[in-house]
Amino acid sequence: HMMSKGERQNVLIARALISEPSLLVLDEPSEGLDIYAREYLLQTIRAFAETEKMTILYVTHYPEEIQGFMKKTLLMRHGQIFAQGDTADVLTSDNLSRLMNAPVDVRWLADGGVRMHVAADTELVRICYGAKEDGADGRRK
Repeated sequence: HMMSKGERQNVLIARALISEPSLLVLDEPSEGLDIYAREYLLQTIRAFAETEKMTILYVTHYPEEIQGFMKKTLLMRHGQIFAQGDTADVLTSDNLSRLMNAPVDVRWLADGGVRMHVAADTELVRICYGAKEDGADGRRK
Protein backbone atom coordinates (compact mmCIF):
# COMPACT_ATOMS: atom_id res chain seq x y z
CA HIS A 1 0.00 0.00 0.00
CA MET A 2 1.51 3.32 -1.08
CA MET A 3 0.90 6.34 1.09
CA SER A 4 -0.96 9.31 -0.32
CA LYS A 5 0.72 12.70 -0.38
CA GLY A 6 -1.43 13.76 2.60
CA GLU A 7 -0.37 10.69 4.58
CA ARG A 8 3.29 11.38 3.74
CA GLN A 9 2.91 14.98 4.91
CA ASN A 10 1.42 13.81 8.20
CA VAL A 11 4.27 11.33 8.71
CA LEU A 12 6.86 14.05 8.04
CA ILE A 13 5.20 16.39 10.53
CA ALA A 14 4.93 13.60 13.12
CA ARG A 15 8.64 12.83 12.67
CA ALA A 16 9.48 16.50 13.17
CA LEU A 17 7.37 16.63 16.34
CA ILE A 18 9.04 13.61 17.99
CA SER A 19 11.95 15.74 19.19
CA GLU A 20 9.54 18.31 20.68
CA PRO A 21 10.98 21.32 18.85
CA SER A 22 10.37 24.87 20.01
CA LEU A 23 10.06 25.93 16.34
CA LEU A 24 8.32 23.98 13.56
CA VAL A 25 8.85 25.31 10.02
CA LEU A 26 6.27 24.16 7.48
CA ASP A 27 7.20 25.29 3.96
CA GLU A 28 4.12 24.91 1.75
CA PRO A 29 2.95 21.76 3.53
CA SER A 30 -0.33 21.57 1.59
CA GLU A 31 1.26 21.58 -1.86
CA GLY A 32 -0.28 18.80 -3.92
CA LEU A 33 -2.94 17.91 -1.36
CA ASP A 34 -6.62 17.62 -2.20
CA ILE A 35 -9.10 19.77 -0.29
CA TYR A 36 -9.84 17.08 2.32
CA ALA A 37 -6.18 16.35 3.05
CA ARG A 38 -5.48 20.09 3.24
CA GLU A 39 -8.29 20.65 5.75
CA TYR A 40 -7.10 17.70 7.84
CA LEU A 41 -3.56 19.10 7.77
CA LEU A 42 -4.77 22.54 8.87
CA GLN A 43 -6.83 21.03 11.70
CA THR A 44 -3.80 18.99 12.83
CA ILE A 45 -1.64 22.13 12.84
CA ARG A 46 -4.37 24.00 14.72
CA ALA A 47 -4.48 21.28 17.41
CA PHE A 48 -0.72 21.52 17.92
CA ALA A 49 -0.73 25.31 17.87
CA GLU A 50 -3.40 25.42 20.57
CA THR A 51 -1.98 22.71 22.87
CA GLU A 52 1.79 22.73 22.42
CA LYS A 53 4.27 25.38 23.46
CA MET A 54 5.94 25.80 20.10
CA THR A 55 6.16 28.42 17.40
CA ILE A 56 4.90 27.30 14.00
CA LEU A 57 6.17 29.11 10.92
CA TYR A 58 3.72 28.31 8.10
CA VAL A 59 4.85 29.38 4.62
CA THR A 60 2.27 29.36 1.82
CA HIS A 61 1.40 30.96 -1.49
CA TYR A 62 -2.30 30.46 -0.67
CA PRO A 63 -3.65 33.10 1.72
CA GLU A 64 -6.89 31.13 2.16
CA GLU A 65 -4.84 28.66 4.25
CA ILE A 66 -4.16 31.34 6.85
CA GLN A 67 -6.48 30.76 9.79
CA GLY A 68 -7.52 32.72 12.87
CA PHE A 69 -5.45 30.53 15.20
CA MET A 70 -2.34 31.81 13.41
CA LYS A 71 -1.59 34.82 15.57
CA LYS A 72 0.75 36.77 13.30
CA THR A 73 0.89 37.10 9.52
CA LEU A 74 3.51 38.53 7.21
CA LEU A 75 2.60 39.16 3.57
CA MET A 76 5.43 39.46 1.05
CA ARG A 77 5.58 40.63 -2.56
CA HIS A 78 8.69 40.50 -4.72
CA GLY A 79 10.82 39.57 -1.70
CA GLN A 80 9.72 42.64 0.27
CA ILE A 81 7.47 42.85 3.32
CA PHE A 82 4.06 44.08 2.17
CA ALA A 83 2.19 43.94 5.50
CA GLN A 84 2.75 42.35 8.90
CA GLY A 85 1.10 42.14 12.29
CA ASP A 86 -1.84 40.44 13.95
CA THR A 87 -3.52 38.10 11.46
CA ALA A 88 -6.96 39.71 11.76
CA ASP A 89 -5.43 43.13 11.04
CA VAL A 90 -3.28 41.94 8.10
CA LEU A 91 -5.64 39.54 6.36
CA THR A 92 -8.16 42.06 5.07
CA SER A 93 -9.92 42.68 1.78
CA ASP A 94 -7.98 45.91 1.32
CA ASN A 95 -4.53 44.38 1.97
CA LEU A 96 -5.09 41.32 -0.23
CA SER A 97 -6.66 43.38 -3.02
CA ARG A 98 -3.62 45.67 -3.05
CA LEU A 99 -1.21 42.72 -2.76
CA MET A 100 -2.77 40.86 -5.70
CA ASN A 101 -3.80 43.88 -7.75
CA ALA A 102 -7.32 42.43 -7.99
CA PRO A 103 -10.47 42.70 -5.89
CA VAL A 104 -10.34 40.12 -3.08
CA ASP A 105 -13.22 39.78 -0.62
CA VAL A 106 -12.08 38.44 2.78
CA ARG A 107 -14.70 37.19 5.24
CA TRP A 108 -13.84 36.02 8.74
CA LEU A 109 -16.06 33.23 10.07
CA ALA A 110 -17.18 32.74 13.67
CA ASP A 111 -14.97 29.64 14.04
CA GLY A 112 -11.84 31.61 13.13
CA GLY A 113 -11.78 30.36 9.55
CA VAL A 114 -11.41 32.67 6.60
CA ARG A 115 -13.21 32.66 3.26
CA MET A 116 -11.83 34.56 0.28
CA HIS A 117 -13.27 35.33 -3.10
CA VAL A 118 -11.49 36.82 -6.10
CA ALA A 119 -13.76 38.27 -8.77
CA ALA A 120 -13.48 35.99 -11.81
CA ASP A 121 -13.50 38.79 -14.34
CA THR A 122 -10.23 40.47 -13.43
CA GLU A 123 -6.96 40.91 -15.26
CA LEU A 124 -5.21 38.78 -12.60
CA VAL A 125 -7.50 35.80 -13.27
CA ARG A 126 -7.22 36.24 -17.05
CA ILE A 127 -3.41 36.23 -16.81
CA CYS A 128 -3.26 33.27 -14.40
CA TYR A 129 -5.64 31.09 -16.37
CA GLY A 130 -4.58 32.15 -19.86
CA ALA A 131 -8.01 33.30 -20.95
CA LYS A 132 -7.86 35.28 -24.18
CA GLU A 133 -10.10 38.10 -25.22
CA ASP A 134 -11.33 38.53 -28.73
CA GLY A 135 -11.06 42.02 -30.15
CA ALA A 136 -14.75 42.66 -30.71
CA ASP A 137 -16.56 42.60 -27.41
CA GLY A 138 -13.85 41.76 -24.86
CA ARG A 139 -15.38 38.40 -23.93
CA ARG A 140 -13.09 35.53 -23.02
CA LYS A 141 -12.85 32.68 -25.48
